[in-house]
Amino acid sequence: MSLELLLLKNIERVHSLATNILVTGSNGFIGRNLLAHLSSAYPGANISCLARSPQSGISGVTSFQVDYAEPKSLSNCQAIQDADLIFHIAGVTKAASDKVFWRGNVEPMSNLLQALGQRSQLPQRFVFISSQAASGPAQRVDHYMSEADPDAPVEPYGKSKLAAEKLLVENSFGIPYSIIRPLAVYGPHDVDFLQLFKMAKSRLNIYFGTKGKRLSVIYVEDLVEGIIQVAKSEAALNQVFFLCNDSGVTWQDIQEGVFQVMGKDFFEINVPAFPLKALATMGSCYSLLTGHQLLLNMNKIALSEPDYWLASNKKARQLLDFQPKESLLEGLAKTCAWYGSQGLI
Repeated sequence: MSLELLLLKNIERVHSLATNILVTGSNGFIGRNLLAHLSSAYPGANISCLARSPQSGISGVTSFQVDYAEPKSLSNCQAIQDADLIFHIAGVTKAASDKVFWRGNVEPMSNLLQALGQRSQLPQRFVFISSQAASGPAQRVDHYMSEADPDAPVEPYGKSKLAAEKLLVENSFGIPYSIIRPLAVYGPHDVDFLQLFKMAKSRLNIYFGTKGKRLSVIYVEDLVEGIIQVAKSEAALNQVFFLCNDSGVTWQDIQEGVFQVMGKDFFEINVPAFPLKALATMGSCYSLLTGHQLLLNMNKIALSEPDYWLASNKKARQLLDFQPKESLLEGLAKTCAWYGSQGLI
């Protein structure tokens, strides 16, 4: 074995033996699923999480309450001072204004980096869970976005995620990083796909101008496996990755798949997009007036308008041997079973 290969294997061994792991956004969909797998991926590690509000106990995880908008709250947090490996998942996905996205996605990144940069020893890796929204949609049905394509986000959420990515890439402290851009993620704990399963109970299969639109998807356990692969791999150092299934699907594939795994016949209704836009406008106004963020708002409409939210996992396959396991129907069946076990459908 060459000296270069030996050094590389030793570096990867150090990453795999991280003793202090920190997770932000542990209350969210992806965070909950990642926490469920970290103890087996890093046996014996101390696992901590940051939260904006007090959390109920998570077995084997120590929770620290912080204010992401207050730099001292972060610099005084012992978990941040001790962390070898950080998974930054916390962020805002639903908002009625650009300012809310900026406060929820960009400012926390800036303050976290400042707190980490003040340490005497930098962490081994900062893994940021971003979004394909940061890169923007594909332009054609045969165009799968790659990490080398120019970024062109089309709405405020994606722009805030890209701004957060740039802070990490350009950080003046030299903090080692990896950036992951998941595509449409579904699975246990997801609240967005849950609405499709609830719709299926009514036997009405409703499309709001989306039936033929194509997107890349990934089952959450495949995403979590990819996140851990990225964190452990030296090949992923200072790199950006799309994580998704090999091929895109249509919303028709997804919605008919939901009915199939639930064993339901359906009556199809195709509705033009403009009624949904009217409802979204009202949803955004309601959010601005009350501060309560609804799922249906103008930002979600902006995300739904492109025809092709497609990306390629080729880079992850080549550098990490990333191999998503669940087909769409397999993932939907597992998701359906979990929703049922929780009494949600």
